[in-house]
Amino acid sequence: MKEIDFSIIIPVGRKDFVIPCLRSIDKALKKQTCKVEVILVGEKIDFHFKNLTRFSSFYLKKKHTSYRRNYGIKRALGKTLIFLDDDTLLTKDYFSRLNKLKRKKHQIITGPTLPYTKNKRELITDILISDYIGELRTAEKAKKDSETEFYNIYLCNVIINRKVFNDIGLFNEKIDYRMDDTEFFYRAQRKGIKAFYSKDLIVIHKRREFSGEFLGHIFISRFYTGVNTIRHPEIMSSIQGIRLVLSLILSIPLFLYFLSLKRIIKTSLSLSISYVLFLFVVAFKKKNIKDRYILLPPAIFLTHLWVITGFISGIISGIINRKEYEYK
Repeated sequence: MKEIDFSIIIPVGRKDFVIPCLRSIDKALKKQTCKVEVILVGEKIDFHFKNLTRFSSFYLKKKHTSYRRNYGIKRALGKTLIFLDDDTLLTKDYFSRLNKLKRKKHQIITGPTLPYTKNKRELITDILISDYIGELRTAEKAKKDSETEFYNIYLCNVIINRKVFNDIGLFNEKIDYRMDDTEFFYRAQRKGIKAFYSKDLIVIHKRREFSGEFLGHIFISRFYTGVNTIRHPEIMSSIQGIRLVLSLILSIPLFLYFLSLKRIIKTSLSLSISYVLFLFVVAFKKKNIKDRYILLPPAIFLTHLWVITGFISGIISGIINRKEYEYK
């Protein structure tokens, strides 16, 4: 058996999405000398690679992504493990860039995930759910390679040295799958394992198209963020965005106590209008926004209001139904 440099592990839930992902891996391996294996876990897929060293595909009934990733880890031959989602695409120079980074011996490496910009409805989705305040705060940092916090790492584009799993264990199979990455990298950071962000290690990530289904999905996602904030306060309170939203929520009683109804309405309208104007300035600085998207800033504001409502609903539900959300 040939020595494997990189093992790519992909939990598969959607067969039609994973084929373009596999094609992009095969193209990225063209003219590369590194030995790579791909392990698909979840669905049995047949695919012919031209440039791959080893390919495995396993069918599993159990859907939890942590269970599927752990299944792949136990069967992987490489010392360096790459985790992708089934709806991601690698750039052509992915492995050449990764080989350069590998020489620096980082234990965890991540990079940016960009939307598939050929689909306008997916692009609009990406614009609507963007954290513009967060983007402004991290824009300068994102222009260069640097260490990053645990909450900035996602399992759709991350490289992990096998030694990390020996040090802190595998992915948590009991935790809500929506925060399995957050919990794992929180453990790593607590153990003193540093994560490195590389601006050039780019993966294209398919977004959901803007629709009623998307709005339902994003509401449920933020609802469980609220639930998990109650279930795992030690983790979630370490995330800057969560702390900001919690501070705003906790200030509401004081806001209501000190201000009259008229002042509350006026202040709320002023803050809302200011935020929409802020979104106009930021949104039109982005290259992918054009004049015909003039209604997007108000839409962004309403979407953000929608997801915050989901988050608050999750917090309330987490408090009221605490026992229901306990580990089984």
